[in-house]
Amino acid sequence: MRLSIQRLRWVLIAGAVLLVVVLALYIGYGRYRALKAYQQILAHSGVTLTHDSSGVTWSQSLKGRKLYTIRAKTESSLGGGKYALHDAEMLVYNRSGDAADHIYGSEIEYDENEGIVRAKGEVFMDLQPPQGLANGGRSVAQSASPSTSSPAPASPSPANVKPAPVIHVRTSGLVYLRKLGVAATDQQVEFSYGDMRCTSLGAEFNSGQSTLHLLANVRMDGLAHGQPLHVTATRADVDRDRNLATLTTPVVVSQGRSASADSAVLYLRKDGSLERVEGLNHVLLTSGTQQITGDRLDTSLNQQSLPQTARVSDDVVLVDTNPLRPMHGSANILDAAFSAQGSPTSIVATGAARLYMVDRKSNPRGLARSMDGAKIVALFTPGDRKSPSHLTEIHATGSAHAAGESLAPPAKGVAVDKTKPLPLKNMQVSADDLRILFASSADNKTRPQRLYGIGHTVLQQDAPRGEQETSSGDSLDLTFASPDHRSGPSTSDTAAMNISSAIQSGHVIIHDRAADKPGAAAPASVSTGTADRAVYDGATQVLTLTGDAHLEGDTASLIAPTVSLNQRSQDADASGGVQATFQNAAVASAPSPDRSPGAKPTPVTHVLAASVHFDHADRLATFDGTDAEPARMWQDASQVQAAILLFDGIKRTFSARPAKPGALIHAIFASTPSTPKPGATPRAASILRVASPKMDYNDLQREATFSGGVVLDGTTGQVRGQHAVVFLEPAKKSPAANQRPNNVPSQSSLLNGSIDRVVVYGSVQMDQAGRHGTGEQLLYTPATGAYVLTGTPAIPPRIVDAQQGTITGATLLFGDAGSTIVVTSVPGAPRGKGGRVRTETHISPSKEERQ
Repeated sequence: MRLSIQRLRWVLIAGAVLLVVVLALYIGYGRYRALKAYQQILAHSGVTLTHDSSGVTWSQSLKGRKLYTIRAKTESSLGGGKYALHDAEMLVYNRSGDAADHIYGSEIEYDENEGIVRAKGEVFMDLQPPQGLANGGRSVAQSASPSTSSPAPASPSPANVKPAPVIHVRTSGLVYLRKLGVAATDQQVEFSYGDMRCTSLGAEFNSGQSTLHLLANVRMDGLAHGQPLHVTATRADVDRDRNLATLTTPVVVSQGRSASADSAVLYLRKDGSLERVEGLNHVLLTSGTQQITGDRLDTSLNQQSLPQTARVSDDVVLVDTNPLRPMHGSANILDAAFSAQGSPTSIVATGAARLYMVDRKSNPRGLARSMDGAKIVALFTPGDRKSPSHLTEIHATGSAHAAGESLAPPAKGVAVDKTKPLPLKNMQVSADDLRILFASSADNKTRPQRLYGIGHTVLQQDAPRGEQETSSGDSLDLTFASPDHRSGPSTSDTAAMNISSAIQSGHVIIHDRAADKPGAAAPASVSTGTADRAVYDGATQVLTLTGDAHLEGDTASLIAPTVSLNQRSQDADASGGVQATFQNAAVASAPSPDRSPGAKPTPVTHVLAASVHFDHADRLATFDGTDAEPARMWQDASQVQAAILLFDGIKRTFSARPAKPGALIHAIFASTPSTPKPGATPRAASILRVASPKMDYNDLQREATFSGGVVLDGTTGQVRGQHAVVFLEPAKKSPAANQRPNNVPSQSSLLNGSIDRVVVYGSVQMDQAGRHGTGEQLLYTPATGAYVLTGTPAIPPRIVDAQQGTITGATLLFGDAGSTIVVTSVPGAPRGKGGRVRTETHISPSKEERQ
């Protein structure tokens, strides 16, 4: 299944939320420092007051280190313990004694009795940011050094450190209640830091609880990592003792992406940098047409404010309404991990994870792709500013399933109608444990490269005309074909879902359904197979089954150690000892037999051979053995043995040949006589054995022809000749045959049925008990047990009988051994003139004469 890293990593948009909140919290922290300073300075006793030409100055030092200085151009007493400062400013010093923060206001009143400080006009603050914000969480040495790989100076100089931007704060109507330790304003508050601007309506600071509240309409605009950023919230609360902040209904928007929740909780480090963020209830992450929803977001960051882990939980749903690639996904929990640079390294979807998309960019009709499982893990190669991250692996466990559609190539020999879209084929893979490896092309496109499945693996491919190929096994190793860019974009996309090779092992079961035939009355044929191992080669489209391979179709079954099936030509080969069974004479893929209720079962044909080759187009089946260990075909008691057995399903013929000159084939015909007439003596079943160098059987004519020298052994004797033809009785028509379509020929069973007659010709010699005959042709009819022996005018037939002597004539008619020999005239003789009959009787001497 093709997946794009851009489509996966947008789920991590929460990182943008975290960055924004970091800046907001730093600004809030700076404001906290200013208000805290007011509380400490104005409420502190023992402050030194000095007057000079520039105004009034307050200052305090501790152990020789200056803490702060407050100056005012004028100072006046308002009476009742109230004082006013005009154009006042305050400098707060850091531990090094340098001025760090600058705070000033146009007019400030202080009521010493009530402990209230009021800023009548506007108050401005220029604050140095905390170290976590100024250095991005790094030490001074790290800030001075351009990279971690560069040698750090032995003693960093402050001149090497680029000063951080100053935090600017502007507000009015500020009131401080010393007894409560609360400073508050209901007026607009403005913050600025670098490219960021933030406002809120009203603020409250509690020094005793070390909490800061931005009361309403919190808004932030500016740049984050050089990109426009907009943040809103109805309220923001900061607790410095617990190092956390809470935002109510925050919304973050940047580069067409947004994130929102009912509330967000931020956890800070001691240096003010952001460590962790939680989004609670109705979490919504969007990017263009893409959207992720869940009830909880939990993210951790490093000191550079880059995400390290992220989790979206509680019924996570992914939706993309892009008309070219709509998508829908869901899971109970979604986890992500990042590199130190904030690039995703893994995404884990847990709990009924599912992803479904339709790709209409590659094909206007849309190609569906899906994956689901109890757990899905996606791994990435981290990217950088120059190149994005790339998907390298997807690992699904727990009833894992993947499916994808692609364009089906045209059938062999079928013209393509370019005015119509190509049909689609579908591939599905399932397993207990499923891994897909991905590769990136030169154009940064990610495509599936290899697939591994373990436990209850199933591979299913559905073709447009109804063909379906399904295989299952214990394990699966599948390689996808590389795109052929020379064939154009559509072919390249099609190749992404084509299989280059596949290996399935352990209790392999194959189910194959043929294509539906237009107008066919019978359903499409179905075949099944089992083996220990199945190997598919996409280049040749050959499927090889090994390890007790067993195939079974509508009319045939095949067992062999190795079976190869060519899915392009539908040819097949089997070797290592083949056992084949066919339901009728259609050994070479003929139509299935009738299965009407009450129909008499068709006799089964069995074949044993060393190997076999099936030619689907010509409907040929060739079974091979050796002269020493011939292939064997039998049906009931009839059978044929030869080194080569060839079946032609189109001509409905069967041939048997030896492997070497001089070797013979052997056939047995079992003839069951018909029911005798009332009062007639029933005849016993007869067996006819034939040995010959060559045999050809025509099922349409029901004739088996032997040539090259024939030896026949039957129930009543042996016959030798140059040629022989065994005629079988016509096949009986089943009741269902009357309902067969006109274009479907009736089927008989190979070699099945009783012998109608046998004709032997060419130097015929016959031997029965006490009888020997010669002639040019012998006709035998098993139903009556009658023989007709004929010769030529020059050489008439001749029988030497132990009881009847030597008999010749134009035609000799007789039965079994000991039967009477009847002599008839020569066929074709003139009317009224019979042929000459000669009888020589030999009388055996009696016992006394012999003595």
